[in-house]
Parts: sequence; C-alpha cells; structure tokens
Amino acid sequence: MLKELEVHEWHPVRLAAIFDVSYEYACDRLNYIQNRIQASYLEELERVKFLYR
Repeated sequence: MLKELEVHEWHPVRLAAIFDVSYEYACDRLNYIQNRIQASYLEELERVKFLYR
C-alpha cells in the first residue's frame, strides 16, 4: 500500500493513522522498508559496476 502514497507522505504519524497501528510499529516498519529499498539499490549498483568493468 505504500506504493500508493507519495514518498513525502511516508511519515510515521501518518502511516500509524492510515494503518491503525502504533507510532512505534509504524517507525519500525518504515525503517525496515527503507533498509530493504536501500539494500536493493546498492545491490543493483554493484551489478551495474560489475557489468562496466
């Protein structure tokens, strides 16, 4: 469902209200999702670097 929101709307207070969860849970999930996005980006960056060596 986050795909339906703009990134600037990914604030824990807003997400907690939308998904009816605690602020702490929203923070934890948001951190988890952001870490997965970053890891995916870094993996892709390494693949691209490998291809152009």
